[in-house]
Amino acid sequence: MGSNIISQYLVWQFLDVPRQLFSVWRNFLLFVVNYFSLPSLLKTFFAPWKKYEWSYGQGFDAKRYLEVFFSNLMSRVLGAIVRSFIVIAGLIAVIVVILLGSIIFIGWLFLPLILLAGFLFGLKIIF
Repeated sequence: MGSNIISQYLVWQFLDVPRQLFSVWRNFLLFVVNYFSLPSLLKTFFAPWKKYEWSYGQGFDAKRYLEVFFSNLMSRVLGAIVRSFIVIAGLIAVIVVILLGSIIFIGWLFLPLILLAGFLFGLKIIF
């Protein structure tokens, strides 16, 4: 290739691997979003829980109408409550992936300095 080993190392350390780390980090984020089905849960936030819906039936009966209305309302409220807990868990997982990914990404960039500092500290302890 014509370049020396130092320049190859620097390209690997600061260009190639960070690009791959970013790709892996992105894949983890997409996995968490898809695992918790966040887009789907947000689209169907007020949908009835497990599609439990009651029919109003034929004709008009005030008692039956109110019973079905409140039953369907409770099913939707229950669906929203359960979905909100799952969405919150998914958002917490996304935040954890973002924080851990940023720590790993920044740690990788500073790894040569950390290794050098550790080596110098070890020499200082020995001598």
